Amino acid sequence: MYVIIEDEEDLLSALTDLLELEDLQVVGFTNFFEAQKFIVENQEKVDFVICDNNLKEGLGIEFSRDLPPNLSLCIMSGEEVPGLQERDYLEKPFSPDQVFKMLDRHKQKMSS
Repeated sequence: MYVIIEDEEDLLSALTDLLELEDLQVVGFTNFFEAQKFIVENQEKVDFVICDNNLKEGLGIEFSRDLPPNLSLCIMSGEEVPGLQERDYLEKPFSPDQVFKMLDRHKQKMSS
């Protein structure tokens, strides 16, 4: 299961639809704390989290430190986020192709 945390509802909806086109199970949240509760309660089912960095509640990169450590994570941002490797970062605005490449990197990481 993929969890998306994005406080811009239009982008959350578009990204959810895009992942569902790939037959992925997706749950979206506009609030980090609601997503965090869901992830903790369902961590055996959650494969990957895509989180906006600039949320109303604060920085996604800071919040991500409170997620289970074995969880794969991608941060989305319109600004550079220091310290992230390419596979961990999706720069806004992004194209569907960039999302698919990020998903492929995640799948390769999981299979190795």
